[in-house]
Amino acid sequence: MEEYIIRQEGDVAAYETPLPTGTAQRVAEAYVRGFMSTYRPGYLVLTNKNLYYVALSLSEGATVVALGAKTPFGIGRKIAMSKKLSLEDVYRGIRTPGSLVIPLRNIRFVEYRKYFGGSTLTVGFIQGNTPKVYSFNFRGFKSRKDFYDDLKRWVLHEGGSVDAKVEIFTPRCPTCGKPATWIPQYKRWYCYNCQKYL
Repeated sequence: MEEYIIRQEGDVAAYETPLPTGTAQRVAEAYVRGFMSTYRPGYLVLTNKNLYYVALSLSEGATVVALGAKTPFGIGRKIAMSKKLSLEDVYRGIRTPGSLVIPLRNIRFVEYRKYFGGSTLTVGFIQGNTPKVYSFNFRGFKSRKDFYDDLKRWVLHEGGSVDAKVEIFTPRCPTCGKPATWIPQYKRWYCYNCQKYL
């Protein structure tokens, strides 16, 4: 089946959410990338196969942010980010640093939160053997619940999962690949199969 766009939203910022099982350096790097992404809005595009985050280049992002600051109520930013992307635009755009491709079959959980002035879609997925969690922040008062509902429907259609959050937050043993167990008294993860701490 050929890939096609189901839904897309502009003026979205993407943040990698550090997992509690990551090293201090990895957590710090994720926070820095999250901070930097506030200056680089992008597009979130759902197709029948993948979820794409297409980041703007640094110069494009700076221009969009400046347009928002110089126009009443950020109208310039809204107009600049209302462009609709074609699938060819998406394929070209994912080469931009900060862009992301998440196969729907690799998604393990999806959450949506609406708050005053925006909303957030959080997606947990497996990349290679590494669990990752990204949050996509939508600006504006409009609800993106339809995007969330479509994403859940297509994730399930492609063989992913929308509620396996525990799987993402439980590390796997690098030796045998089985889920580890948290040992509170030692504050460490333990693999009972290999009988060793991670």
